[in-house]
Amino acid sequence: DIDIAANQVSNTRTSIVTTTGTPVQTAVKTLRLWQAGLSDGELNHHHSITFPGWRWSTRRAQVSTPQTDALRAPVTVTVDKATVTNLDTSKQTLSFTQSPVEAYQDPAAMRLLLLYGVKVDNRSRPVATNATQYYQSITDNGSTYSITFWPDWDPNIHIRPDEVRQANFGTDYNEISRTTVTYTATDQLVSATDAARIQANGNIRINSNGGNILNQSSILAAGGNLVREASDGTIEDVGTVLQQTVTTEETSLFYWHARKGSDQKFETVAYPSTPQAPTTVAALPAVATANRAVQTTGHDVTVASVNTVGAAVTGRSVSGGGASGTQLARAAGNAGIPNLKLPTNGLYQFRTAPGDTYLVATDPRFTQYG
Repeated sequence: DIDIAANQVSNTRTSIVTTTGTPVQTAVKTLRLWQAGLSDGELNHHHSITFPGWRWSTRRAQVSTPQTDALRAPVTVTVDKATVTNLDTSKQTLSFTQSPVEAYQDPAAMRLLLLYGVKVDNRSRPVATNATQYYQSITDNGSTYSITFWPDWDPNIHIRPDEVRQANFGTDYNEISRTTVTYTATDQLVSATDAARIQANGNIRINSNGGNILNQSSILAAGGNLVREASDGTIEDVGTVLQQTVTTEETSLFYWHARKGSDQKFETVAYPSTPQAPTTVAALPAVATANRAVQTTGHDVTVASVNTVGAAVTGRSVSGGGASGTQLARAAGNAGIPNLKLPTNGLYQFRTAPGDTYLVATDPRFTQYG
């Protein structure tokens, strides 16, 4: 057994040297405006028969607010089940063996009808020609499917139509491309001395009433019970974590074209960066473990992790009382930690299976000894 009575008890590493991550560009992605597979004059004027919402007329403007507004809502087609293959409900993708067809009025035919009364048949075109279609919803009607989607829209290529931005820079501009740049900053461990250890094959009892017990990125391991008492003091289990922070920056390119003339303008808008919640990639944990029970009683009890600048990352505190059976949850991460060593003698076993309560435990063959 080990018994310690002192006002200040510190079980700490001699040295931990880390550096805060520097942002590095790790990805660039540009999406463009989806225009329903239309081209040339069809972009200036479109009058769909099959999809009544797809109607606009802007003369010379191949990108316009009426067009982007008309294409915001997905369309619904009902097709024979036999024409649908590769249905993946988890990814919301499918393929067509036969594309749905859109019927629409030819602008030239409409002029002939209006000017000369000459009726010309409507035109038609397949609207879903890509091998993979991304759908928003699908309904099984028995022998048919009702599929709601944007035909040939690809989330890896196009801006989602109902998220296309519009802006007014004196006239109505529409977003034609969106670039997202990703920056990643990863903390680094420069060096670390071995973890400090207080370990016994029996019980460990530490009494620091009115004082402080600190276990900092080190190990308290008892074959029997681990009892820590600081009735009017503090008890802290503090680990050190290395984190990775991902930040994205978005820039939109807006476009305007005169509806009757040839004037056109571009405007670029950069948006504020968006940081994601940091993730832990590695850790120097504070381990407080026992084969029997871990009992921690203090006026203030803290089980926490701090990052490379000493700011609290995770943890819990109990003030004005105590906690029994508490221990620092070890941070997850795949990266190895130089100089991190756990007990390796025959008294202890590592428990790495998911759901195990402790990382280190006494070999059951020795638990009958005090």
